[in-house]
Amino acid sequence: MDSLSATLDAVLTDYASRIGLTARIGFALATNAIALLIVAAIFEQVRIGWVTFIIAVVIFSVISLIATPVVTSLVRTYAIALA
Repeated sequence: MDSLSATLDAVLTDYASRIGLTARIGFALATNAIALLIVAAIFEQVRIGWVTFIIAVVIFSVISLIATPVVTSLVRTYAIALA
């Protein structure tokens, strides 16, 4: 099980080093914008103006960029204990 943990750590470290912060921010903005557009297209009750759209994309992106490392850290800490 230790080799699996070491391999996972190596893969995640390599991934993090390859993708810079700017790329992560750009990717988060783009994917959140697409997700909001899909939701607005699927649900007729969702109506969003351009200013609100930009604010929502920024808020979702910031939360996503903050939550991802926190959740990853929690998984690394407690997932092995659960196994």
